[in-house]
Amino acid sequence: MRRRTKVVLASAIAVTVVGGGVAVPLFADFSRNEEAATAETGLRAETVVRGSLAAGTVISGSVSRGGAEPLNGTAEGILTSLPTPGAVIEPGDRIFESNGLPTFLLQGSVPLWRPLQLGSRGKDVQSLNTSLSAAGLLDGALADDVFGPGTSAAVAALYRAAGYVPPSGTEEGVERIEAASEAVDVARDALTEAEDALVRAGAPDATGQADGDDASAAPDRGGLEKALSEAATTLDEAEQDLAIAQAEHISPSDVVILDVPRLRVEAVPVRVGDPAGGEILRWTGTGVHVEATITRSQQASLSGGDAVRITLPNGDGVEGVIASTDSGGRPDKEAGAAGGADGGAAEGGAAEGGAAEGGVPGSDTVVVRIDAESQSAISELVGAAVRVEVTTASVVDVLVVPVTALVALAEGGYAVEKVVPGAPAGSGTLVPVEVGLVAEARVEVKSSQLREGDEVLVP
Repeated sequence: MRRRTKVVLASAIAVTVVGGGVAVPLFADFSRNEEAATAETGLRAETVVRGSLAAGTVISGSVSRGGAEPLNGTAEGILTSLPTPGAVIEPGDRIFESNGLPTFLLQGSVPLWRPLQLGSRGKDVQSLNTSLSAAGLLDGALADDVFGPGTSAAVAALYRAAGYVPPSGTEEGVERIEAASEAVDVARDALTEAEDALVRAGAPDATGQADGDDASAAPDRGGLEKALSEAATTLDEAEQDLAIAQAEHISPSDVVILDVPRLRVEAVPVRVGDPAGGEILRWTGTGVHVEATITRSQQASLSGGDAVRITLPNGDGVEGVIASTDSGGRPDKEAGAAGGADGGAAEGGAAEGGAAEGGVPGSDTVVVRIDAESQSAISELVGAAVRVEVTTASVVDVLVVPVTALVALAEGGYAVEKVVPGAPAGSGTLVPVEVGLVAEARVEVKSSQLREGDEVLVP
């Protein structure tokens, strides 16, 4: 009797469970005939079938909104109104209030770092204008890097929509306008006096002297003309200051610009009456996703954009996609967002939560983020454990035999013992095979001497 050399295939494509589980293969599509037991040899016959195999990784994860991010206030004074945990804040909404004045949320890429007013220019102005346009408060054609009359009107609309008086209408704003108006009046009077002084100097006669004056008393026309020019410049500046005072203005304490479509308040560690500076609240995105921790060796078999199937606690399944594999839960650029008719991929925060890029520094694990196609299927399951099946390799229309049918050849490679019709029970002929994908204790084999329906011997 031929002695069989047992073959064990332990490869990188073996199916694993992350999080304290055991090896669990994915499903393979094939049919099995009844076993033909052979007592004399301890071998039995298995039929060669044609079908498909799928190998992959099963990981354990949980539904999450991502790590909460802090939102800090820069206003001076006292907090007079705060949101409640769980509140969803849209761009254009008030986040909180200090000294009776609002701080708004806008969506954009660049935060404000200085006060802005009529005539201001820069990329922060561009960000403000773009944010106001996205909120429907400013014509997109005016979303440039200049704080113009359109920006002023949009800021006023932002305040009025939330039920507040615009900055120019507040007590401080009115005082600024009144002071600027007085400065214009003073400058205008100074200009009139300079004009009158030049007129009183009179026109020079043929000798270069003013009428009724001798040479020693001739007026300093050059000095009078210079004074007139300076008075005109002062009036122009005063009128510009008045225009600025009459227009709206905005500062970093008035608006928080974040690159998120909306935010959800996770926690509020302060109370009404506390100082308005420092951390006001912690927030996340409103969407949810699945997070799982895997080893870096398992990370090598996963890629952003891979399709997955998420099994929920009740046994229901939902399709999804790997959004990130190495960035602490932040979506990979190439991953593309999974989208469904009822909400699409999970929205994120400024960092979508999670660890810094590459996972925890010095750690052998990384965070995988999975976005579900259906937000409604997992939106109420935050904190729940789920199972994620990732198909990493698959084949279709191939010959499949049990892994235990393989025989290691002395000269290298593998073979199977093909049952020859009419031969003694438990005996077969060695047929060399090329080994392909392994999954669910089955293996893809290729051989010109093997056909679907043939039988091979297995222990």
